[in-house]
Amino acid sequence: MPRRSAQDFTEGFLRSRVALDGAMTSFFDRLTPGLEFRVHPTGAKAFALRYRDPAGRSIRLKLGDYPALSLKGARIKALTARNAVVQGGDPQNERRRRRAEAKVQFANIDALIDSYLEHAAGHLRASTWTLNRQRLNSHVRGEFGSWRLDNLTRADVRKLINAIAARGHARTANAVAQLIGVLYRHAREQLDIRIENPAQGLQRSFVLPSRDRTLNDAELRSLWGAFEKPAEAPSALSAGVALALQLCLVTLQRGGEVSGIHERELDFDQRVWIIPAARSKNGREHLVPLSGLAVDLIMGALKVRGERKRADFVFPSPVDPARAIRRSAVSRAMSRLCAVLEIEDASPHDLRRTGATNLTSERIGVPRFIVSHVLGHVSETGGITGVYDRNSYVAEKRKALEAWSVLLCSICAAKSGPARVIELEQRRA
Repeated sequence: MPRRSAQDFTEGFLRSRVALDGAMTSFFDRLTPGLEFRVHPTGAKAFALRYRDPAGRSIRLKLGDYPALSLKGARIKALTARNAVVQGGDPQNERRRRRAEAKVQFANIDALIDSYLEHAAGHLRASTWTLNRQRLNSHVRGEFGSWRLDNLTRADVRKLINAIAARGHARTANAVAQLIGVLYRHAREQLDIRIENPAQGLQRSFVLPSRDRTLNDAELRSLWGAFEKPAEAPSALSAGVALALQLCLVTLQRGGEVSGIHERELDFDQRVWIIPAARSKNGREHLVPLSGLAVDLIMGALKVRGERKRADFVFPSPVDPARAIRRSAVSRAMSRLCAVLEIEDASPHDLRRTGATNLTSERIGVPRFIVSHVLGHVSETGGITGVYDRNSYVAEKRKALEAWSVLLCSICAAKSGPARVIELEQRRA
């Protein structure tokens, strides 16, 4: 195997390396003693650390594949392992010991799920973690919980997801296959258990049609009428949930972002709502200008909240006022209402699509680019240009949302919205 003298590793240097003479080739970092960069004839690349164990034997410790493991990450891992060697340890032997312990401790899928959920709680959004837990508990534990990790086969996973899809839940079937893959990747990367993923290639087994549901004017009028008078609605609908659904329609933001609004996100002087990156689906802070109708709805929600205030959520949970209402509660309420009103297959997200469609139509005529900014779609407003262009297009977004409020009120023959029952000065007192 060709070996090269020590080099100054950079990302550009690593990306350009190829195997020499069709043979596996190693390069060594001048900055980090023992850090090896190995290039395979196939083009695969990986980092390793060369060191001598306490007995003086030459050891090669694999650190990870490139570019999944960055140069910076490889240097940190190499220095950590070398410090252990200096103190008389043997990282390779320690890794084998951890693997042996993990195989005993995480012998079945139940234990693996518990380990994954504990690990994921630290870096997943709360809503994503909760959904993953629900899917794992409902579909994977009951079927495979007591099984050994190496007993689960591709055929077993396929049988499970086919059964889920046959019940009309193709999206969930794909998600369960993906989660099983996540579990086995967790076993490899966090528990050092070398095991194949039995769900490999099954994550997209079922083609999902893109939703294009929009509501017509008559459907909007029916829903808005129920939202305005929730006590008289044909299905159970609380005043808070009704206002949350109205705000979804008026601001065109996602149901989870609306249901979780906290007072600190609102600036009534500037009439803006700033969704923090931690709550935004795209992981970026999103500024939403508030139309007059949106402000009225929020003020109405604060009046409804009344004495239940504990943690300053605009829509507190009726079960625990210190937490926001669940997005699922809003979705279920709309589903029940639509069923009674005979509005077929409509969800809170369809309210968002309906508003966006009206904005770009000849009724208002807002450019699609601006509507993408209103919706917070990174894919259509980002790219390399988005990295440098930090303009949030506040004026354009405000004009669009005000125009949508006017059209919506016209469609629904609505008034300007609930009265501003709480003056700003009173709220600040």
